[in-house]
Amino acid sequence: LDESNTIYPTSVPDCQKAFRYYNDHPDIDFLCICGDLTEKGRLEELTFYQSVVDTYIPDKPVHVAAGNHEEYLYNSSDYYEQTVGHPLYYTFEYKGDVFIMCGVMSSHEDRLFEAGELDWLEGVLEANKNKRCFLFMHIPTAEGSGDPLNAYSGTQLASHADSVRFKGLLTHYKNVIHFHGHTHFKFELQERSDMANYDKLFGTHSVHIPSLTVTRGLSDSNGLTSAVELSQGYIVDVYEGGIHLRGRDFVHDRDSAVASYWLDTATQPVA
Repeated sequence: LDESNTIYPTSVPDCQKAFRYYNDHPDIDFLCICGDLTEKGRLEELTFYQSVVDTYIPDKPVHVAAGNHEEYLYNSSDYYEQTVGHPLYYTFEYKGDVFIMCGVMSSHEDRLFEAGELDWLEGVLEANKNKRCFLFMHIPTAEGSGDPLNAYSGTQLASHADSVRFKGLLTHYKNVIHFHGHTHFKFELQERSDMANYDKLFGTHSVHIPSLTVTRGLSDSNGLTSAVELSQGYIVDVYEGGIHLRGRDFVHDRDSAVASYWLDTATQPVA
């Protein structure tokens, strides 16, 4: 969110429209956000974000996995729990499913995780290996959904030891649905790569979420472009044996034809 409307002039009204949609649909139980609530992680930015939540979506829980923009000041985590009401990483259960919110610990490319956070994540996945786990993070892997054309230089989870360990967890714990953001690429990039929105490269379901406030596209030469007056996210319909992802454009109040997926999530035995 850009409170001053100088960098991203439509970010606040776009976010408000998305929040209104979620709040006005009683069949939606809660909202999960994959980070980048702010531009610089300042206390006043986080306070402003929470005021928008309290105004436009007061009747539903909102869960957030902090992004790299929440760690730009390196002490933002001190403000984060104070304003948002949740720690940087935590878990909860809902109707038999496990939901894992795993925030970025640093804005440095080589320190996305602390060892303790990965230890915690591995412990949660092991303890719940026979359950369906919804994992919400900010950063995608360098491969697959989120940036399949390798056009975004800031995509990080690649060769660093922590990244390799994390991708190993995805490979081992196959009952995970991994949601992520960061690149902001809009649903329509699916027309240029069939892995833009979804892939299963590491054995788990990997789903990229564009942005409720600042979506991006690509020019013909693969240069980044910003799309104003666009807000995209998913409605996730959950069933016993699968989930239906319905991509939604909240600004234009319509579903996205290129972002509709049925994922078979029947649990698999994990050694």
